[in-house]
Order: sequence, then structure tokens, then C-alpha cells
Amino acid sequence: MRLLHIPKTGGTSLLISGIPGGHHVTYQKGEKYITLIRNPVDWSVSYFSEQTEKSTCDMRDWFKDKYYNFQTKWLAKKILNKEVVNSEVLKEIINILNEFKVIPTDQINRYFKLHLNKARKAYKPTKKEIAHIKLNNSLDFELYKWAKNKEITARPKGLI
Repeated sequence: MRLLHIPKTGGTSLLISGIPGGHHVTYQKGEKYITLIRNPVDWSVSYFSEQTEKSTCDMRDWFKDKYYNFQTKWLAKKILNKEVVNSEVLKEIINILNEFKVIPTDQINRYFKLHLNKARKAYKPTKKEIAHIKLNNSLDFELYKWAKNKEITARPKGLI
């Protein structure tokens, strides 16, 4: 089983646990994969904190379109080699992810000891910033909701 590691989703814990893979892995049909999906608000805050540790800027200005639906865009590129995402592309991704072991990051402790890569600067988003994240990440929220549902309905057989 290989890790298809979306940045800022907790994949370092899996790499430390000995699961091979990482950001560089590209999907190959027929291989077994594991991936982590993170709550889009948590992902956005974590990524923003890491990327802006040494600067001060407004989260809403910094994100722009580049980081909206980042997890969906990342998977679309790695799995489908597509740059543009929409609800149809998300359906294609989910169809393929049904063959993966998908773990919502907030459930990783059920499988692995969590190693957190925390940014040195703890950023606390405002209510407006959280609303902005929610407004602009509908595909990632749909992906996360799907992952949470998959986790709930999956039989706990372990990872492999």
C-alpha cells in the first residue's frame, strides 16, 4: 500500500509509520493506496499558517483562487491529470477513491500514532475568514463529507 499524500493532511504520520509514498506519488491503476482528507477549514488554516509564518497578511487576500478546493485540485492532478475541477471531476475522483483506504485526518489516531507538523505561528482565523473558507471550498467540503461517510461505513479491517 502506498500513500498518496495531499500536503497538510497528516501524511507525515503515515510516512513515519513506514507507509511508503508522499507528495511525489502519482496514481497507477491497480496499485493499492491510502490517502488522508482533511476538514477544509483546518487544512486552510494550517496551510496559511505554514506558508505565512514570517509575514503578516490577510488570509482572504492571500488565498485567492490558487488554494480554493486545494485537496480536490491536488487529487485531480495526481489521479486524473486534470488541472480544472468541478463537480463532475470530483465524481471521477471519488469513483477512484472508492478503491483507496481513505482516512479523514481527524480519524488517523484509529490507525496510527499522530505526528503533527505544526507551524510555529499558531493562526486563529476570524469568523469572516472561516465563512470565506466555507464559501470558496465547496468541492473540498463535499470530498471531506464523502470521506467521513466512507470512514463511518467501512468495516474496521485494518489498512491492508
